[in-house]
Amino acid sequence: MNRIDGYIAAPFTPMLENGDLNLNLIPEYTSYLIRNNLDGAFICGSTGEGALLNKEERMALVEKWIEASKGKLKIVVHTGGTNLRD
Repeated sequence: MNRIDGYIAAPFTPMLENGDLNLNLIPEYTSYLIRNNLDGAFICGSTGEGALLNKEERMALVEKWIEASKGKLKIVVHTGGTNLRD
């Protein structure tokens, strides 16, 4: 396991007006964090609306963050959830 250190942001999850994920904003978001010398992102936590997302949405979000960061950010994922159906 790798040590988690440095500056880690807890970003919000971009959504469309209808409540769907807006994954198209993630590459711009990762670029912003990298330009501002952050070391990583903690996604799907309470700041990132993680408790409100279902398993498929959380997985899509994680995959997009990993893809968009291109190994330049540490991606830390909160894996807990409150959705009883998941």
